Amino acid sequence: MIDLSGKIAFVTGGGSGIGDAVVRQFIALGAKVGVAGRRTAVLEALAKDCGALPLTCDVSDPNAVDAAVTALVQTHGGLDIVVNSAGITHRGNAEQISPEDWRQVLDVNLTGALNVCRRALPELRARGGGAIVNVSSVGGLTAAASAVAYSTSKAGMLGLSRSLAKDFGKHNIRVNTVCPGWVDTPMVKGALDALSRIHGISRDEAKGLLSRWSPLGRMAEPVELANCITFLASAMASFVTGAVLVADGGQSIVDLGLLPLDPDAGVR
Repeated sequence: MIDLSGKIAFVTGGGSGIGDAVVRQFIALGAKVGVAGRRTAVLEALAKDCGALPLTCDVSDPNAVDAAVTALVQTHGGLDIVVNSAGITHRGNAEQISPEDWRQVLDVNLTGALNVCRRALPELRARGGGAIVNVSSVGGLTAAASAVAYSTSKAGMLGLSRSLAKDFGKHNIRVNTVCPGWVDTPMVKGALDALSRIHGISRDEAKGLLSRWSPLGRMAEPVELANCITFLASAMASFVTGAVLVADGGQSIVDLGLLPLDPDAGVR
């Protein structure tokens, strides 16, 4: 049984989806949690519901990050765990995406994670070490159409995590990455709505279409990714650092070139 009693965590992107699930699970396991995001009302509702400390923060702004982490440390006395789950996306290939959209995705997804880690590292050292878990994506391992900014930002998170793991392992700071596949979160809503319109199908049918070639044949629930993140953040993973945990239902292991020969490919 994982026990996070006495641990203090800072979770970004905690207002919905995976971040929300992480906050709730950490608190259920005994941790004190500061939840950071840009939507104050959403954070306050989550805080009221589960007891987290709401911290309005745009992770792309180093000053906002500094203020949020400082508030958490002053309230609870330190910092042991960081989860970088904040993320956005803008569609477009390299010819289509605007410079503004490119910068915003990189600023939030990648530079935002760096901003948080840079501010958190002294606090983790002061506690004798700690754990950082960065939420990347299978989109950082593979390529999807018209997702140049998102895929680049998520691939960059893998390099960021490895660099941090190498440089700060001597301080007993572990840094790992989780790469989700399709997860039933608000961010995925746009893709589901688009598929529903294009094919004239229901939202549930759209979910099935997105995951039809995954070995498990379904999307993940946010709590399933929270389970992975909790493991990496806990003492159960005390000798794990620089690792990439792919939690995609097997999506990334499928050989697309052989799908035409797969008798199950057209069933689901």
